[in-house]
Amino acid sequence: MKSSLPILLILATMLILASNSVSARTFYVNSQTGNDSNSGRFRKPFKSIDKVNTLRLKAGNSVLFAGNQTFAGNLKLKGISGTRRKPIVISSYGNGRAILNGAKQNAIWADSCSWLQ
Repeated sequence: MKSSLPILLILATMLILASNSVSARTFYVNSQTGNDSNSGRFRKPFKSIDKVNTLRLKAGNSVLFAGNQTFAGNLKLKGISGTRRKPIVISSYGNGRAILNGAKQNAIWADSCSWLQ
């Protein structure tokens, strides 16, 4: 019995470390090669802002829009919270900056959010 205690402690520590590292995820959006039924991974990006609006973003998540592309629509972020160490990041990837075109409305709308970059 005594010999199994160190093994249990090691297993418990590994579970705790694994659960902390899984939460951060990066979602990619590409208006040219994406599809909103994709997983949002780098090789299978989403296509639209509308799809991003359906995500439940959590601390450490990032949403990256393809650079040198224009995305029509309004990014609506409500009640999402990052942390100091794990902010929620909205940015571009690749060459150049992405453009979010909200037409006659705000391109990005954030309400009751914290630690958003």
